[in-house]
Amino acid sequence: MISLVFGSVGRVVANMRPWLARLTLHIVHKVGFEKAEALNEEGLTRNAQGHRLDYFQIVSTVLDNFATIFLVPSIILNLLVDSSRETKKGLAESLTAEVVVGNMFIFMFAGHEASANTLHFIMILLACNPITQAALQQEVDLATQGLPEEQWSYDRHFQVLVDGFVGAVINEALRLFTVLPFILKATANTPQPLVFNGRTHVVPPQTLILINTSAAHRNPRFWNEHSSGTLDAKPRPLERFDPQQWLGSCDRKEEGRKKVVPGSFISFSGGPRGCLGEHFSMVELFAVVASIFAKHTVELVIPDLEIAPSEESKRIACLKARDRAKHALTAGVTFEMSLRLVADVPIRFVARTDQPVP
Repeated sequence: MISLVFGSVGRVVANMRPWLARLTLHIVHKVGFEKAEALNEEGLTRNAQGHRLDYFQIVSTVLDNFATIFLVPSIILNLLVDSSRETKKGLAESLTAEVVVGNMFIFMFAGHEASANTLHFIMILLACNPITQAALQQEVDLATQGLPEEQWSYDRHFQVLVDGFVGAVINEALRLFTVLPFILKATANTPQPLVFNGRTHVVPPQTLILINTSAAHRNPRFWNEHSSGTLDAKPRPLERFDPQQWLGSCDRKEEGRKKVVPGSFISFSGGPRGCLGEHFSMVELFAVVASIFAKHTVELVIPDLEIAPSEESKRIACLKARDRAKHALTAGVTFEMSLRLVADVPIRFVARTDQPVP
């Protein structure tokens, strides 16, 4: 599927998120069920016989309307379902085992949305930072030694990528664009002691707690938030994109080589109630990033660059394209199922000419 989407040299994509969502759903389908989706020549899934929508369209419909699903009382939804399934005799059909399994599948694998959104942020950040992108490509080349993807393996290549610059880029993207901007927690039926700065505070029973993930990820006590030259309340993700800060010395291999203070990096929450799909998602992110950038370079689309009359005009056109991307990464981000870039940032995939020979 990657070759179908990215295979055309110079192909321009205005918004990568739908394609990345298809890709991550395809990966879940392949890994979870050992079956690849049937794709047409455009990289789209074919509809099953007798169905009007393909699987991706079904999952997308649920994700795009999840607020309605969660906010509308279940009794009303059940009534709507029952009324829409009335037979000619006026009797409502009961849910079959196939329908129940289908709904379980949708909600179990809705996590592909978060992976697609993270990949989208990574693409745009790297398109805006060609030097960083070149360093990532160099490390992918070093780790894979030009081997075809069919010969890559989890045991041989994953940890090498995690510990190096590829891991630094992915973690930094997750720091700036965390999956959830806040995490909900709650105390049970007994008071919960909380120690902060040496003082014990008692949280009452049945208290709802919101953990501000975005604030934790930008706390200047733990993270380099001075890359832009200023320290203020504005996000400024493009100026503060600093993968190098992850390459300190550390024994915690799962979070790169930086010594991460517990609680300062919680993209997948943490503790016994942390995200069950964290490891799968991270392996997926590393595999997709390595596969794409081993063969391609991603560039911002710069209108009229070829007809710019002078080098200065070209430089100004490049700066304007980067400014548009910078604005999109701030004003064009919204929270739905997870943080999502909704603004269009046109990018182009160019085949690499400097790939290593195995």
